[in-house]
Order: sequence, then structure tokens, then C-alpha cells
Amino acid sequence: MRTISIRYLDIESSMTILTLWVSFYDRISGADLTQMALTSGASIILFLTLVPLASLVAYVTRNIITVIVLGVTSFFATTIVLGADFSYIVPTSFIYRFCMFIFDPDTGYENELSNWIGIGLLIIYTLLALFLLFMQSKRTRVSS
Repeated sequence: MRTISIRYLDIESSMTILTLWVSFYDRISGADLTQMALTSGASIILFLTLVPLASLVAYVTRNIITVIVLGVTSFFATTIVLGADFSYIVPTSFIYRFCMFIFDPDTGYENELSNWIGIGLLIIYTLLALFLLFMQSKRTRVSS
């Protein structure tokens, strides 16, 4: 089984930011680099909160094709509702807009209430998936 290391993701995003700075050093300030690092770090951490949801789908369906189709569907839904005021309902769309808000405040939500609703829904999605995974793990397994 292959695991993803958070340290690897941090190195990868740091290398991307460093590459941007080397390429555009005359146009990117230290503050911009800090904002890019914060945006990247927040994005990594928030997207990792969706792992229990994907794990639940994989555990319940036991079908990799279903997991792939739902993953592609979630990214498709993200692109459709990304600019809408109610995009906080789709977790991936909320994470993208919330993290981009760190870098460019014009890309965030119009009002602060939408951010709080999105954070609340993301917490609910994650906790519900963790709870359902826990409940599934307690069920007796019948092997055939």
C-alpha cells in the first residue's frame, strides 16, 4: 500500500513557489512569496480533510471505478459552481476559493458568512465521513 507523505507535498509546493520566484524574481516580492506559501499550505491541509470522504466511498463501494467516477464528478461540479455564491456547498470548490482568498481577496466570497458556512460544512463532511468509517470498521466482516 502506498502512502502520501505530507512532508513530500510541502516540498513539492515549496519547489513550485521557489521556481516561480527564480523565474520572476524581479516581479515577485517577499510578501507575494509568503502569500503563495500560505495559500499552498492551506490548500494542502484542507484537501487532506477530504481523504476520509474518499476512503468511505472506497470502503463502501469496494469499486475503484466508482471512486474514480465520483472524483472526476466532484472536480466537474467544482468547475461548474466555482464562481457561484453558493459554491461553499461543494467542498472542493469551497477549499479552492477559500485558499485563493488568502492570495487574492477579490477571489473569495462576498460576505464572511459564506466562509463560515463553508468551514462548517467542510467540518461536517469530514466528521460524518470519519464517523461512518468508524461505524463500518465495527461491523462484523463475513468472508466468502
